[in-house]
Amino acid sequence: MLRVAIYRRAAHQCDVRVRAVRPEQWSASTPDDDWDVHRLVRHVILGQRLVLQTLDGTDTEPSIPWAEE
Repeated sequence: MLRVAIYRRAAHQCDVRVRAVRPEQWSASTPDDDWDVHRLVRHVILGQRLVLQTLDGTDTEPSIPWAEE
């Protein structure tokens, strides 16, 4: 159960940070020249969704409409 609590705190902290991104920041660059903030956040969200699907035994195929963008 400790792992679940740690995961929930981490997810909450990620949510707080993503919600703080201002509209003009979504297109800002990241240390990787091929990624902007929008693409990085999309990647993190998809990855976390796959973690949850794996933990509960559901389909692990991406089911987020914008995952392939």
